[in-house]
Amino acid sequence: MNPGLLGRLFMDDHHLHRNVWWIRDSANPVLPPLKEQVQESSCCMNPFAVRMDDTYRLYYAGADDDGHRRICLATAPIDQPTVWTRHGVVLDRGEDGDFDFNWTVLPHVVKFPDRWHLYYTGNCGKGTGLAQFPGIGLAFSDDGISFTKYNQNPIIAPSQVEGDPDARGMAGGSVIHVRLPGDLTEWRFYYTGCPTLGEDIFLDQQKVVCYAVSQDGIQWEKRGAVLFRDSKRDYVNIGAAGPVVLQEAEGSYRMFYSAIGTRWGYYSICYAESEDGIHWSSGNGYGDDLTLGPTGKSWEWQMVAYPSVIQEENRSRLFYCGNGYGETGIGTAVSGSLRASAETGPCRLNVVSALTGDRWSYRIPEGLSCNEGVFKTHHHPIVNWHGPTGEGRLWHEWTTNDTDSAELDRDAQSAKLGLTFIQGIWYRVLIDHVEQGLDLQFTAKNISDRTWHHVVGVPCLGNPSDAFRDPDLERTYAVIQDELTLLKDTHRGTGDPRRTHYSIDGERPIHYCAASYWGELSDTVLSSGSILRTSDDGQFTIGTSWERVAEIWDNQDQHGCVHSNFLLGDLAPGETKSVRGRIRCISGSPKDLIELLQW
Repeated sequence: MNPGLLGRLFMDDHHLHRNVWWIRDSANPVLPPLKEQVQESSCCMNPFAVRMDDTYRLYYAGADDDGHRRICLATAPIDQPTVWTRHGVVLDRGEDGDFDFNWTVLPHVVKFPDRWHLYYTGNCGKGTGLAQFPGIGLAFSDDGISFTKYNQNPIIAPSQVEGDPDARGMAGGSVIHVRLPGDLTEWRFYYTGCPTLGEDIFLDQQKVVCYAVSQDGIQWEKRGAVLFRDSKRDYVNIGAAGPVVLQEAEGSYRMFYSAIGTRWGYYSICYAESEDGIHWSSGNGYGDDLTLGPTGKSWEWQMVAYPSVIQEENRSRLFYCGNGYGETGIGTAVSGSLRASAETGPCRLNVVSALTGDRWSYRIPEGLSCNEGVFKTHHHPIVNWHGPTGEGRLWHEWTTNDTDSAELDRDAQSAKLGLTFIQGIWYRVLIDHVEQGLDLQFTAKNISDRTWHHVVGVPCLGNPSDAFRDPDLERTYAVIQDELTLLKDTHRGTGDPRRTHYSIDGERPIHYCAASYWGELSDTVLSSGSILRTSDDGQFTIGTSWERVAEIWDNQDQHGCVHSNFLLGDLAPGETKSVRGRIRCISGSPKDLIELLQW
């Protein structure tokens, strides 16, 4: 097989299982250039974080007023990752004529058994684009602070062979010690290759992720390209660069990298997964692999790039740089506990948790009705989600119409349930990522000349991984008289005992509740619109609630779903109302989580 084509098997039919959305720190940028720091006065870029006991070491490239770049070091307590002490240059640029005369950038620092290795990218100051980067260098240290350059740099160089993925230039990424089957190991270097140059941005900025292998971390054998641009996704349709690869405890791989595309014209941060570190999946559809994009009007409106990812207790931490490849400095973010991605289907999202390793589907709204009739059901319409934006927002909207109404009227199951379909409403759903889950908002407008009474939406959080299935209701909780109560200890209504619906104290029940499917209401009345479930090992809890809830539904058939059904109330002609909701997922108990779900 041509090594340059090795990674074209993308497994596009697979979901991403451990993707995240990064939640920015409000103190960003946490490490901006400082005029009084002569050698990092105009740029702080390419962060790479290492944890040493209770301290973060952040290696990065600083630039002086002449544009020369050197590798610098800053430190911060791990519990104060926005408060940095700068220690100056740890690796200077080379002499005139050296491969690193102009810049030393893209540090990646790795602890070997007997010493530290600092891998870095050199810029000679001659040529254009990545042709100015004639290779990757290495320096050694006993303490990770004072480094001496290897005397045979660069250790890897562009091939200069037409058609090779690194024919024209290269830049660094990450070095990891890989565990292989059969108790074997090897060092892998994932790096950026530049196969072409030209006036066209698709040629000039085309970059691919390559890898090389080694047994000693010094002598490297190239193995070709493994991740490419994706012409169907406009945020990565030009190039993929700066890979940071992590191997999980069970042996699989995660990659965060800088993606360049026509959507923003500069970099965003994307993600991929692999079972072997060679064949990578970027997810099923548009936006699945996007984890952070440019936003706002300040330090990161143009680009976000050069990720460095480090694991904290129950989350990951990201360091990255902003506009002008770091001219505005370095920021930090943490992984949210849930990541939502659009799915093909009726109002459906795929929700995954890197925290727990589990997944769910979320349909919002699965149903929408009022006392006068039903606007939509679980099977129709099929809508297109939009996003994610650079902040991670997803949204869709829909208006009742003749075509969709005709499709709904033809549904035999709906007729069997006695549903009467009506028109006259518009709605929009917003999904935002936050550190402990998802924020939700549903807005509806009455576009008819009638008043709609008791407008209710039915979101469905279901199809969970096995760890969050609970057929015996021994780990699913609701709130009764302000106390968390297991559903197995409640009245289960009159229908199939696997599914029950509960009224909320002070609220009227749903008129079109499909009683032939759900049975009559439980005699148990809940005092809150929250419903929660713990994982089978008791370590994690997920839950959902809305500001105002008409009923709680629980269904433990093959769907394994829970519903906190939001209530808008009456909508007069032309009136618009909104209601907010939450899904939260934490490492902790239902008692810990209920505080995050209350309004």
